[in-house]
Amino acid sequence: MIDIQVTPAENARADSVNDQPTSHDALLTPRQAAAFLSVPVQTLAIWRCNGRVALRFVKVGRHVRYRRSDLMAFVQTNLREAA
Repeated sequence: MIDIQVTPAENARADSVNDQPTSHDALLTPRQAAAFLSVPVQTLAIWRCNGRVALRFVKVGRHVRYRRSDLMAFVQTNLREAA
């Protein structure tokens, strides 16, 4: 699994929230989610727009975020056995 780097500014914002989500349900930026899935950021944007790929995301105002647990569920759902 890829280790997601969090900037000090993101850490400061996260520390100011009382009900901090667990790392399992942390909200990731599209760039972090793309790194997690090893796909280009633009691919996530296309998936969101056309709805052909069932990857859940969260809208926070105008910002798009992905829950780490949803990304892991997406990977599990798309896991295939060799033929």
